[in-house]
Amino acid sequence: MSQLLVPLILALYLEYHGPTLMLEGETMNVSATKAQPDEQTFGQRLKARRKARSLTLTELALRSSVSASTISKIENGGVSPTYDVILKLAEGLAIPVREMFGETIIDTNEDPRPSGWQVVGRPDDYDLLDTENYEHRYLCSSLKTKRLLPVLVKLKAGSIAEFGELVRHDGEEFIFVLQGKVELHSEFYATVVLNVGDYAYLDSTMGHAYVSGSDEDAEILCICAGQVSFESDAKIVI
Repeated sequence: MSQLLVPLILALYLEYHGPTLMLEGETMNVSATKAQPDEQTFGQRLKARRKARSLTLTELALRSSVSASTISKIENGGVSPTYDVILKLAEGLAIPVREMFGETIIDTNEDPRPSGWQVVGRPDDYDLLDTENYEHRYLCSSLKTKRLLPVLVKLKAGSIAEFGELVRHDGEEFIFVLQGKVELHSEFYATVVLNVGDYAYLDSTMGHAYVSGSDEDAEILCICAGQVSFESDAKIVI
């Protein structure tokens, strides 16, 4: 059933512009980034963008408020960055967040992409980003220009106390429960329990968190949409 819903959900969201990222914990874990042999890892892309701007580790550290040692570990695949760290690095480099994942930005002054395209995915076609609270599997990573960010997310935290502070980021997101029981905690609403087949759609700027509501593994499909860009002075422009 969930396999049939994925293309339908994606089609319903095509009117939205530009993906944003989501759902990161507060600490960094060992990276388990999956990449095709001819594709760059997240760390390699970060290093390439830093060097393209002729920035040293120390200079990027000053611009992003991320330590030079942490940046070096990310570039070399030693650790996997949280969302907050990715956001700070993008700000320090003065680039959109989605460019950190190898995606290009659609120029609205140019003609739109040709119609009639499609992407077919296989079970092992994804980019993996593993953090304290979530295991993210970013889908359709071969499509470098897209308006949505589809992610399969495995939930690690079993309680909001274990999860920590609620997460906020730009854009909107839709989630569909694929497995287990999910507790949706949000800033302005009472906690909601979602079971397999349930879904939610929310403003991502509102504090929110997804935690497992049972001993069974919980997994959701999350589709993020929105528009994020950065000025040269690293201020976010929505």
